[in-house]
Amino acid sequence: MVDNAYKYFLGKNFPYIKYTRNYDKIFDCLEKIDFSMYTIIKISNNKNLNDFSIILGHLRNTLYRILLYLPLKDSICIDTCLRMSSELFLKLVYYFLKKDEKSLDKVSSTSFRFLKEEIIKSIYYIKFKNEFDFFFNIYASNSNKIHLKEPIINNNFDYLSDILYSNETNLLNNLSKKLNNFLIYSLRIILTILDIHDYDFKSSDIITLRKKFNINSDSIIDFFK
Repeated sequence: MVDNAYKYFLGKNFPYIKYTRNYDKIFDCLEKIDFSMYTIIKISNNKNLNDFSIILGHLRNTLYRILLYLPLKDSICIDTCLRMSSELFLKLVYYFLKKDEKSLDKVSSTSFRFLKEEIIKSIYYIKFKNEFDFFFNIYASNSNKIHLKEPIINNNFDYLSDILYSNETNLLNNLSKKLNNFLIYSLRIILTILDIHDYDFKSSDIITLRKKFNINSDSIIDFFK
């Protein structure tokens, strides 16, 4: 069920938008990511990983910006958010790998190419190759679009109108799949590298996670493996 605040936001700022169930899927996934990341931020703070929490906070904000571009059907801006989010997630992992050697500023300025090389050399890449390759591919494929490696035929107001009034089904379906993979893969990796266990979660957070993800198993951690 979509938050009424987002419905109100769309109605106020994009009154021409015809609301569909596809918006429910996107918001539901982003809300799951947001709550999961917020919960992990609290746990990482308890583990004295404050810089880790800062990067995670930027990741949450970047993903949430997708809700702004969704009614515009602007795939370029949405892809940019996904690219930035993938890069932030990789920096999150890199920070953890190098937290005793690298400052937050140095991690923030690290290039994608170097991030990829360092992560591939880590023990976590062996265990999570498919998951990391997903983030590498999201970054690379969306970089091609941003850096004009894909042609644009039109460059006028008709082109902009075509975007606004185009069929959004494919865009939303593809985005939903990517966000769901982002959610599961990122949690799978973060829960492992931070060595998070069920006892690290507060009882109230466990109840909320079980409800949001429809978790019936005894272990929250096992659900994401």
